[in-house]
Amino acid sequence: IKAVIYTQDGNFEKALNNWRAVEDEYSAVFIKPLAMAWGYAGHRDYDNALAALDELKKLKSFEGLFQFHAGMIADMMGHTDDTARFYRAAETSANALNIRFAEITADFYLRQDRPEDAARIIKATLKQEPGSVFAGYLQNLLTPRNKSGMPALINPRMGLSEALYDVATIFSAEDRPRQALYWGQLARYLEPESPVLKLFVANVLSRLGQLKEANTIYEDPALQDPFKWSADLNRAANYFEQKNHAKALQLLKDMRARKPGRVDVLSLKGDILRDQERYSEAIDTYSEAITLLEPVGPQYWNLYYARGIAYERSDQWPQAEVDLLKALELSPDQPHVLNYLGYSWIDMGKNIEKGKEFVYRAAILEPNNPYIIDSVGWGLYKLGQFEDAVEYLQKAVKLRPQDPVITDHLADAYWQVGRRAEAKFLWRQALSFKPEPDLRKILERKLLYGLDSGSQR
Repeated sequence: IKAVIYTQDGNFEKALNNWRAVEDEYSAVFIKPLAMAWGYAGHRDYDNALAALDELKKLKSFEGLFQFHAGMIADMMGHTDDTARFYRAAETSANALNIRFAEITADFYLRQDRPEDAARIIKATLKQEPGSVFAGYLQNLLTPRNKSGMPALINPRMGLSEALYDVATIFSAEDRPRQALYWGQLARYLEPESPVLKLFVANVLSRLGQLKEANTIYEDPALQDPFKWSADLNRAANYFEQKNHAKALQLLKDMRARKPGRVDVLSLKGDILRDQERYSEAIDTYSEAITLLEPVGPQYWNLYYARGIAYERSDQWPQAEVDLLKALELSPDQPHVLNYLGYSWIDMGKNIEKGKEFVYRAAILEPNNPYIIDSVGWGLYKLGQFEDAVEYLQKAVKLRPQDPVITDHLADAYWQVGRRAEAKFLWRQALSFKPEPDLRKILERKLLYGLDSGSQR
């Protein structure tokens, strides 16, 4: 933290000394080379900056980070040929193309009177996220604004901020949100007005369940479109998570008035209506969103999946099956679709072998998802394969120990294999987990009669 503060104050020597003292633990392996490089860059020491970054080249997965930061440092110091070489190499690395990379590299190419290269970067970035709300923003980057010939976006403070943000995104991708928040907040300390960092920090807070704190950032009046759009959409999602359906729907209505042709608003609105069991309205909303798709790309599998669920819940299975199959056609390895469709087939006694194949595939794709593992176990139970069901349901309970539905499923399976004392113990446990009223009544009957007197679902 001291090193970050020293960088903010422009005291690069003290910053370097603090970074040198950082022990070479896991995160320091990639944080330290980046931070040291930007410390040297603050001293205009190009050779030592690149030498510090060389440590990243030893880690194959961080090659793209090396190239990107080497390019920014070279650009800041006027080494044009090196900059072009580094940026070009960074383009080919995995996950390189994002808004920040597009902003910085497009600015460089335009300053070098190479608009075709700037356009190539923007086109490649847009191809990664078709239909993105950032499309217009990225296209506007092709309008030259910087006439000085020097990189307006790059300085040592911004460089270190970008490095810390890159580290934060690594932790976020590894599903380590607390570490992601720590490094994201440090990055934001250096660049407090960065809309990218505001959204990143708010998104991580949302993942951690700190929805009020996240919404405070999303409501920042300084955010302008397209960042404001993303902020508002995420704020609506947080209202939904808080079960404040009315507030979420009103915000989405206001957003729809601003941009009528956006699919993302309709998708979230459909999810909220479905959660309220307003299935007919949800189906109409998803259908409206689907009519806006042009073309229908793999990224839209979730719309067909969501509409399929709404159809199934409103007892329109033929339409549901068509949509679920369409979702798999668009994205064949979606575990939730495989699980939903496979379990539905097993439950209805049709396509049983294919249904088993689908739920097993879902479990392989997400082996630690308690709901998918529960579905596999409950599907086996429905087929009368009770011993096999116990194995999966035990794992599901271990993954989600206080879920009344999963606990009830394991209890039923125990009863069927003769472990009746354990079954009764688990039914009592399930009652203590505050089940829904309908399930509570079923559990109370099971405790009285077991599964021998019509107490099953």
